[in-house]
Amino acid sequence: MFGWVRKSIAAQFIVPMITLIVIVAVAGAAIGVSRQWYNGIAALRERANVLVMVAAGGLAGPLSNLDYNGVATLLRPLSHDPVFMGATVVDGKGVLRAAEGSMPPAGSDDSLTVSSKILKDGADIGEVKIILSLAREKRELQAFAVWTIGIAAGVSLTLAAILAALTVSIATPISDLTSTMGMLASGRHDTPVPALHRADEIGAMAGSVEVFRRRLAEAHELRAARGRRLRASMATLSLRSHTQARGSSKRPPKRKSRAG
Repeated sequence: MFGWVRKSIAAQFIVPMITLIVIVAVAGAAIGVSRQWYNGIAALRERANVLVMVAAGGLAGPLSNLDYNGVATLLRPLSHDPVFMGATVVDGKGVLRAAEGSMPPAGSDDSLTVSSKILKDGADIGEVKIILSLAREKRELQAFAVWTIGIAAGVSLTLAAILAALTVSIATPISDLTSTMGMLASGRHDTPVPALHRADEIGAMAGSVEVFRRRLAEAHELRAARGRRLRASMATLSLRSHTQARGSSKRPPKRKSRAG
């Protein structure tokens, strides 16, 4: 499946680096979102603790005097808080004496509940419970997550594009040099060598290939010249042999001498 990666230097470099960039971006986004959620919940819990402590201090008087209308009156301003869901006050026997707002359903994870004992002269006379909504925190977290993921994706794409451009600028001339050497090896000694203008290591490689090309061309020219001289010599010898053969065939035969 990934055979093409093994055949390409650019792919062997780009694929792992882009994968690493994506992993780092996703991990960074996840860490940022989790920290935002933790900080938001911590701030909301601290706010809830302050509210419940203030409420417990103010409810001690009317609850100890059995003024349950006064207790309900003190709970009512809490409903103006944008994250307020509900509040309850029970006496020392656990009997509900006042309530404001609505209680979340059992098992709901959309609320934060804090409680505090109501003390009067050091005696436990009841308990106040305040429930705050997490919907606002979740909306803010979702907006932060979208923003963080968008930034991470943008940075990842930018780095990947820069990395791909740099890799291609290196891999392309190397591939061209490889093709050039293949053509030189096949006998095409007039093939131009690319990247000779570069002043980096690729330019040095191109210079070496150019020297190799020139030497191949010179060797080819020497072999061609030697072949031409050899053919000319063979032609001269053939012509000379042919001329000598014709000359010997035209000579008259020698006469035999008479015995005297």
